Amino acid sequence: MEFFKNFSTKQMNVLKFGGVFLLGAVVVMGLSGNKSTSPFAQMKDMVSDQGYATDAGYYGEPMLSERNINGGTMPPIDPTYTPGAGTEDYEVKQYSMSFESRDKGKECVAVRDLLDREDVVFENTNEYEGGCSYNFKVKKESVEAVLTILDSLNPKEVNENTYTIKQEVTDYTSEIQILEQKLTSLKTTLAESLATYDLLIARATTQGDISILVQLTDGKLSLIERLTMSQIETSSELERINRARADALDRLEYTQFNVSVYENKLINGEEIGNSWTAAVQELFRNINNFAQEVSLGFVALLFMVVKYALYGVVLLFVARFGYSFAKKVWQDGGSQ
Repeated sequence: MEFFKNFSTKQMNVLKFGGVFLLGAVVVMGLSGNKSTSPFAQMKDMVSDQGYATDAGYYGEPMLSERNINGGTMPPIDPTYTPGAGTEDYEVKQYSMSFESRDKGKECVAVRDLLDREDVVFENTNEYEGGCSYNFKVKKESVEAVLTILDSLNPKEVNENTYTIKQEVTDYTSEIQILEQKLTSLKTTLAESLATYDLLIARATTQGDISILVQLTDGKLSLIERLTMSQIETSSELERINRARADALDRLEYTQFNVSVYENKLINGEEIGNSWTAAVQELFRNINNFAQEVSLGFVALLFMVVKYALYGVVLLFVARFGYSFAKKVWQDGGSQ
């Protein structure tokens, strides 16, 4: 304490003020290090909570890049190997065509007219403001005629996909044979078992053995229920496989077509109007954000200033009376 007694009253006041300022700076830096208590972070959050969302999200909101959203590239899928020869007999073709038109009406009407042909089966039709799309199948002997009609409309893109379903049909045929054999075996087993149970029940009835008669009757009913359920499940599975095989064979008789038409006008008044609407909306969003930042942000800043000014006053009060208390204790200790 002898060192401090050598300073004048003015020097001591300067040291007190410097100490209080340093302590307040340390406290403010500590609070600013915490994102949730930082005055600027709070002010920004208060303004952004009342504002509009922008293309990048709210203030401070992390956004996923296009790479993160779309994910990585899928690895190529290995082609299915089909063993044996004769795959040409199970060859299936699919055509995918797209048309770009200034006026969708011509192409859409021409494709829709194919519906009247007996050798064309339409499966799906979708007509909308910007174009149309059709899914249909054509008998193999009429594919060239339909391709000629579609080629005359000058398609922008034509894709032909050819593959074989030999392995698929072979698998279905083998599974059908197995299920049919299983169903026959179930029916035979049920008939033979029922005959055996009937013989045993007749014998037990003749002997008058009630307990064995009850057991045989319960066993017979349980067997009927179990084998009947197995027959139903096998029949259901057999029906499903038969339908799948029929669908596969149907693809051998027809060729699938997927045709889409989209309109691309040189001058699209509706698109231009939408772009102007979007631009005006973006302008008003920016104006609103600016007004909120200037008004609400300034008010929030004032509150932050008042808040930390109160912190400074409290710290100054504590430091002053703490120093006075320490000085008094020191002097009382020195006088003793």
